[in-house]
Amino acid sequence: MHAIVRMPVPIVRADATTDARFHGAVDPAVDAAIDPAVDATVDPAVNHALQEFRRRLGGS
Repeated sequence: MHAIVRMPVPIVRADATTDARFHGAVDPAVDAAIDPAVDATVDPAVNHALQEFRRRLGGS
C-alpha cells in the first residue's frame, strides 16, 4: 500500500530571505500548515523519514 502525502508548496518571494529558505531554513508557516492528522495516517516508516527530513532542515 502506498501513501500519498500532500504537502503545501511555499510561495517564495524574491527578496533577501529567499536564500535562507533554500539553505537549511524551513518557513515556519509552511511547516505549521502540514496537517498533523495527515501525518498520522502516513505509513510509520514514511512519517519517520518526513520527520527526519524536517529535523535536518531545521524544522520541528
